[in-house]
Amino acid sequence: MKKIIIISLVAFAAIVLVQDFFKFKNKSEPVAPRPYLVVLSIDGFRHDYQQLAATPTLDSIELHGVKAAGLKPVFPTVTFPNHYSIATGTYPENHGLVHNYFYTPKLKKVYSYKNEKTVTDGRFYMAEPIWVTAESQRVKAGCYYWVGSEAKIKGYHPSYYLQYNSNVPNTQRADSVIAWLNMPYGKRPNLIMWYINDTDRIANDFAISSEQMKNGIVKVDQLIAHFMAKANMLEIKDSLNFVIVSDHGMRDVRNNKVLDMSSIVPKYWTKAVYGGNPYYMIEPAKKCADSIYNTLKKIDGLNIYYKNEIPNEFHIANTNRITEIVVLADSNITLLNGNENVPLSAHGYNNSDTDMYGVFYGIGPAFKHGYNAGYINSVDLYNLFSNILQIKGAPNDGNFENVRAVLR
Repeated sequence: MKKIIIISLVAFAAIVLVQDFFKFKNKSEPVAPRPYLVVLSIDGFRHDYQQLAATPTLDSIELHGVKAAGLKPVFPTVTFPNHYSIATGTYPENHGLVHNYFYTPKLKKVYSYKNEKTVTDGRFYMAEPIWVTAESQRVKAGCYYWVGSEAKIKGYHPSYYLQYNSNVPNTQRADSVIAWLNMPYGKRPNLIMWYINDTDRIANDFAISSEQMKNGIVKVDQLIAHFMAKANMLEIKDSLNFVIVSDHGMRDVRNNKVLDMSSIVPKYWTKAVYGGNPYYMIEPAKKCADSIYNTLKKIDGLNIYYKNEIPNEFHIANTNRITEIVVLADSNITLLNGNENVPLSAHGYNNSDTDMYGVFYGIGPAFKHGYNAGYINSVDLYNLFSNILQIKGAPNDGNFENVRAVLR
């Protein structure tokens, strides 16, 4: 009984908090000449996680703001390509991050999300992110761990950014964002993008249905409540728009059939292999392409393509960063390559699989009240962000008309 009372009180507090946040936005004209936009990314937060645990804050945002049925990611459905697509409105074949790990012929270098030297090298990033668009138009931006923000791109860094450190607690990240918003006018960024990765990490280590995941979802909701409570005390609260997204969803793969590609394709047939379950890019050794292709083609559950056969809807073939052969496993297959751990949950599958869909929430003066946005494409968000910030967007693959309806 005591637990029920506590949960009810938390839910009531969250409702009041979000109502106050929304009411503040309608009481007066913005206190600054340009709106503010804060974008939070929750790595691997699937579109239906709100239903798996108590999320009173997200429930209230849905009631008083905008919620999408799902945010469709780009392919491949992994972290770095999707974060950069959200930031640029472009597909991986146009922004350059075709995986978390890939080879770049022009630079003759391998990009790795774990390598600080490549992550901070602006030559790997081929499209203009929203913080560069803003900074080039004299609108300050801050990024707290967003993909690409540590690199100088087109001559610009965000005015405020940090080198990624996974050990920094989420509350510290939230409080740092609030501190940026509390800066004096002229120093204060109008655009802030920040990132947490708890739900992705939990899904990999445990499972989607685990108590650890439910607790993780609750903690995410509490973090958002913490941020909104502090945002309500800001001088600029009337001008603040808050967006929550995720880069991809997640699939339970505990019952998947496990295949080890290294036991199927001899190592001497390959020059290099990039990627990870369930999607790999294979650079064949000399005269071995057909052998690799024909061998993998015979295996049920594997989709094997020469580069010129990659489906157009993947929007990934039109770049020299894609190898001669790629292989994608069906959602009931876990595809490993050698000594790799068998995951309990995974992403990276076909981006039309709704388990790969993430979330989109929006609340603030720019957004409608209690609006169900249906399904949204991640490449359309760059244009939405540009419109909210009142800046001119760079050429991109998105379409503002697809997301115009979420705005008041």
